[in-house]
Amino acid sequence: MASRPRSPERQWADALALVVLLVVAAAVRLWLAARNSGLTMDSPLYVQMAEDLLAGRRGPSPAHHGYSALVALASLAIPGRELPGRAVSMLASIALVGLVWWVARRRAPLALALVPAGCVALHPLLAVYGGAIMTESLFLAMAFAGAALLDAGRARTGGSLLGAAWWVRPEAAVVAPLAVLLAPLRWRERGLALLVAACVALPYAFVLRAEQGRWTLSPKTVLVRAPFASAGSAEWRLADSTAFADTVSLGSRLRRDGGAIVRAYPSRLSEQGRRLLDAWAWPLAALSLAGLFFPAGRGPWLAFLALPFAYPLLAAPADLRFAQFALPALALALLGTGAALRGSAQRPWLAAIALLALAGGVAMVAGGPC
Repeated sequence: MASRPRSPERQWADALALVVLLVVAAAVRLWLAARNSGLTMDSPLYVQMAEDLLAGRRGPSPAHHGYSALVALASLAIPGRELPGRAVSMLASIALVGLVWWVARRRAPLALALVPAGCVALHPLLAVYGGAIMTESLFLAMAFAGAALLDAGRARTGGSLLGAAWWVRPEAAVVAPLAVLLAPLRWRERGLALLVAACVALPYAFVLRAEQGRWTLSPKTVLVRAPFASAGSAEWRLADSTAFADTVSLGSRLRRDGGAIVRAYPSRLSEQGRRLLDAWAWPLAALSLAGLFFPAGRGPWLAFLALPFAYPLLAAPADLRFAQFALPALALALLGTGAALRGSAQRPWLAAIALLALAGGVAMVAGGPC
């Protein structure tokens, strides 16, 4: 959707709004980062992988290498074992706010564009992972940037970023093709975007071949299996050698566990839905759902909403952190509702209800498990 030319005064207003959003987002993330370690059970793995990359050591690992590679680069300029990883996540999380603002402002007036960008800037789940040594913030920024560029008609650059996101997390295999399909591009441009994405993503197979001694597209194929008995048993351990070497092919796994995966799908999908409502309370979800019926609320970033339907196919816990991938798309869907309300100015009671739902939803998220 093309943006209209803006006067110098409006350009200054846009610039000021963006600066305020980024400053607020940075302040919230730094405040939260100062009050927690930024460490989870996965964090030592990423630090170890970054150190191995710098030292030239090779060995199998159960995670994609993109985040650790950037942490290794950051450690050349930032001291410490933990600070480089936190810095990479912080910059990516703040960049996401700017990207959401850019998309929203291209589609809506300044006041309306502030709503989704503000939600992303202040959302506690996105903010706390902005200071964690984890892959989520970097993946979300890279993949969302790719989707935003596709929406702006930039097939090559959008496709390249979606391909690069595969080096960070395997969810790119779901997001990339759907984002290309949903982008306002000609079919030839869609093909070009997919080709570029594949050319950027597939060389990662050579990295895995050199590290693991076998051909594979992802070290995460071990997650294709029957559901674990508990969320705790689904987590790998550094001392567990089977977490690093998957000797069962993907086809064999599907033949062995396909029935159990299908039978467990409804209950696991319900768990994912509950986690999503924990992160995006039902009044906000209702506004976002309504916004999807209007063009202003739709775009290639809706590909992220497919992830809650894909996770139940994997033996991974229904963790709250996975819900954050859907948040920018849900926030931007609010633009559709806002645009519809602006078009029905003769019914101010609708706007009042929407504002109450927005305020209530924000309060529920602020006081919730995030």
